[in-house]
Amino acid sequence: FSGMSSSCSLAKEKLLVCISKSPCADKGLTVKDCVSDEHISEDCRVLKRILFECRRGQLDNRNRLRGNRWAEEWGGQDSKKAEK
Repeated sequence: FSGMSSSCSLAKEKLLVCISKSPCADKGLTVKDCVSDEHISEDCRVLKRILFECRRGQLDNRNRLRGNRWAEEWGGQDSKKAEK
């Protein structure tokens, strides 16, 4: 996740917090292992999907004009640029 633009940083942060609070983290599994669908709660799955959509939105050329919808919903820094 380290090379990601700041527009998805809030979604990434929320997913990591969700995973860290999950029983999977208590078992000592890695984040990569916990992200697999059988180890995380429904809330974490939703956050995982939001992060996926946000990252996919960064690659979508149509978003150059409209802005990344997922970043705007999550209040990322790039959403302020889209408002200008």
